[in-house]
Amino acid sequence: MIVSTENLSKEYDGIYRVNDLDIQIDEGDIYGFLGPNGAGKSTTMKMLLGLVKPSKGSIEIMGKSFNEKNRQEILKSVGSLIESPSYYGHLTGRENMEIIRRLLGLPRKNIEEAVHIVRMEKQMDKKVKNYSLGMKQRLGIAMALARRPKLLVLDEPTNGLDPAGIEEMRELVKTLPTKYGMTVMISSHILSEVDQMATVVGIINHGELIFQENMSVLDAQRQPYIILRTSDNNLACQILRNMNPLRTGDGLQLGALSDEQTGKVVQNLCANDIAVYRVEEHRESLEDIFLNLTGKEMTL
Repeated sequence: MIVSTENLSKEYDGIYRVNDLDIQIDEGDIYGFLGPNGAGKSTTMKMLLGLVKPSKGSIEIMGKSFNEKNRQEILKSVGSLIESPSYYGHLTGRENMEIIRRLLGLPRKNIEEAVHIVRMEKQMDKKVKNYSLGMKQRLGIAMALARRPKLLVLDEPTNGLDPAGIEEMRELVKTLPTKYGMTVMISSHILSEVDQMATVVGIINHGELIFQENMSVLDAQRQPYIILRTSDNNLACQILRNMNPLRTGDGLQLGALSDEQTGKVVQNLCANDIAVYRVEEHRESLEDIFLNLTGKEMTL
């Protein structure tokens, strides 16, 4: 177990911003930490890094109790990017990385490897103030990777990125456990984003962990369904009534069908002079699963 918390809580002005969290992160996980803005994600991550002192509860990181006595020793194996990267804008990326190297007493090969992981080799001689937001985020992650951490904590690393930057960040994070043996905890308020890279999902709302499960378990629960668009949806609905179709937008929704069953549905409709314009297979998203399991909406 890389991270384990028990009853982890943080109180501000008599209000628990984080309340009784029991987080479990295994080695090699990409732990997607989800929740709306203000749910307590950043506060939780800061407690895991020793930046905020818990009001109650305990933290274990890499099998060791996280306290003042061994905090520094544990953090030598932890990299983080919280809220936004820190850098000297008037210096180049290379000069910023050299400062990190000297502060941490690292060999130069660590810096070279970190820069290579985030694919920033060609940008290192530019001043950071001239970087795009995506380049600054990648530089921040390179700084976090410089000590070759066993645990990498990323707080909203795609904030403000364009779609191309989000995809780059997602693909980067997905490679870290398999290629570099890292465990990643990444927070976001965008369900679809984490859906594409996380192996485990934890959802926090109003400071409470309301859901925590392996993605493979969720995937097994995701029921596929078929959407049909036809020239006469009302008549099609009557013809297929034994399949309990649902009207959705400008189409019909059927349950999970095999290819053979789908073909017979199309043949049946065509035999009744109904043109089939479109046949699409869909699968429940992480947001659908969340709504189904909790029965409540979460505004993100």
